[in-house]
Amino acid sequence: MSATTKKTGKGIFASSIVILLILVVVNLIAVNTINRIDLTENKEFTISQSTRKILGNMDDLVTIKVYFSKDLPAYISSLPRSVRDVLDEFSAYSKGNLQVRWEDPGDSPEDQARLNRLGIRPVQLDVIQKDKREVANVYLGMAIMYEDRHEVIPVVQGPWGLEYELATSILKVTRTETPKIGIISRYERADFDQRYQQMQMVLGKQYEIQFLDLADGKNPIPDDITSLMLVGPKELADAEQYRIDQFIMGGGRVFAMLDGLDMSDAALQGTRLTSGLEDMMETFGLRLNSDLVVDRISSMASFSSGFIRFMSNYPLWPKIVRQGFDDDHPVVSKLETVTMPWTRSIDMVGTPPDSIEITRMAASSEASWTSTNFSNLNPQQEWNASQEDMKVHGLIYSLNGVFPSHFAGKDIPAVADSGAAPIDGTGRRDESLPTQMIVAGNSYFATDQFLAQFPGNLTFMLNAVDWISMGTELVGIRSRHVSERPLKEISEGHKNALRIIGILLIPVVIVIIGMVRAFAGARVKRIGESEYGGAA
Repeated sequence: MSATTKKTGKGIFASSIVILLILVVVNLIAVNTINRIDLTENKEFTISQSTRKILGNMDDLVTIKVYFSKDLPAYISSLPRSVRDVLDEFSAYSKGNLQVRWEDPGDSPEDQARLNRLGIRPVQLDVIQKDKREVANVYLGMAIMYEDRHEVIPVVQGPWGLEYELATSILKVTRTETPKIGIISRYERADFDQRYQQMQMVLGKQYEIQFLDLADGKNPIPDDITSLMLVGPKELADAEQYRIDQFIMGGGRVFAMLDGLDMSDAALQGTRLTSGLEDMMETFGLRLNSDLVVDRISSMASFSSGFIRFMSNYPLWPKIVRQGFDDDHPVVSKLETVTMPWTRSIDMVGTPPDSIEITRMAASSEASWTSTNFSNLNPQQEWNASQEDMKVHGLIYSLNGVFPSHFAGKDIPAVADSGAAPIDGTGRRDESLPTQMIVAGNSYFATDQFLAQFPGNLTFMLNAVDWISMGTELVGIRSRHVSERPLKEISEGHKNALRIIGILLIPVVIVIIGMVRAFAGARVKRIGESEYGGAA
């Protein structure tokens, strides 16, 4: 072996040692930090700033007990590692106030009975071993505990959505009071429960829901109601409007879903509807129009015609797509689609109050127009409009600031019941404390039918309630998990052009490739023959 070879070998060996030491140091640093590279668009595998704020504000010890069976099927064997990564991040940002314990319930009847009382039960999973299919009962649950309170995640299906479930559970067990949301609607309680069961169920995880009957203004809005949901109210009396007005003046926050159409349950027919709040909204800077938005960019609906059931785009179900959302508003900035069925259009008035910041959160497409035909909602009718009639229409707005009272300078309305005591004007305000409101042109989007069919509707509804109730604490967590990735909507002309290109371009490209290869082959052959002839 030459001296040069020996020297080269020593250099390679030394370089290898240096690289190895660098890797060891980097690994030791990485083990003790939580910095990772997350290449997903919305950083779905890195806990959000909202969660970090929740964890940073914890001032007492919270315990998370993870009840995972030790022997899991191979196809979910990576689940504990993924869950552990999320919990490690939670622990790191909790400043020592989060304790995580892993427990295997095993076959202990005592442990299993204890978990059953908590609300954690085994799930059945298929296991294939030695060409045999078996069913295994395994535990995949969590319990979040603080003092004498606890919240349970019965089944952890993966890291997606786990951050939100953990953050909301920590908030719920650590806060001293549960926010109360009041609901005012045109539906009787039993009918409301049937239509909005899912909405109440998901909101009930974070809020206490109270159904309110203002009884023509005789009943005030309770003082412990922090937020108000107006879910399709109908022809509210002046005294009821006054109760709502003064709730806002006291700093109360409102999510107003105000229908302009009353749908018949029996058929696709409707009648014009007024909430009674149209004039009040105009005082605040918004005009709720008595119309229906028709949009060529719409969602699919299922209809029956005799014995035949068919799917069709339904222009009276406008689909708000990415371009229609305000990129800066936390409620909608991460949403992809929301369907707003039978919705009215909303405009800003000419001179809105200077003290209110008004934001158009969501709008229809440029290929939309409005109709005042409330009786014919047939999906099979001709949907025609001139290009001049088509424009963007506002569908959802937010208002933030100091609101003027709609009843400023007016007498307090009398209660319709002549035998009822007049409304006490003590503490009456003509200007609100700083507050905020969201106004949508319909309430149908939040019914069970549409929340189940369109996941974006559920996300929007929860984001809106969280924003008016708790600010942006939970909005930033939930909105990162995109429910739908729709293709960009294009016109029929563009679709036809792309179709023609797809049909003609591929054969043309194949022909060109064939010609190039034939030409190249012929050229190589000529060069070879020339060289061969020259050698001879």
